[in-house]
Amino acid sequence: MESNAPRSQPVEGTTPVTRALLDKKALAARLGVSTRTVDNLVAARELPRGVRLGRFLYWTEQAVSAWQDHLFAKQRAWAPKGAARH
Repeated sequence: MESNAPRSQPVEGTTPVTRALLDKKALAARLGVSTRTVDNLVAARELPRGVRLGRFLYWTEQAVSAWQDHLFAKQRAWAPKGAARH
């Protein structure tokens, strides 16, 4: 089954899009959740809103990666008590 995501093509005088666009179904699959959960995360303002192109919503890989970085920042910064941090 093909994704509905438009293919990125450079436009003269602009920087080409270097990351893929994810539609809601692809985003849900990437996160391992249902599309309903994606809707709920957006409604709760925990996940950035998608951009509507035609009748579909899309998220950039960059936006999703930034959201995940923010979500897991405390986990990455965690260290056991008494452990030295670099």
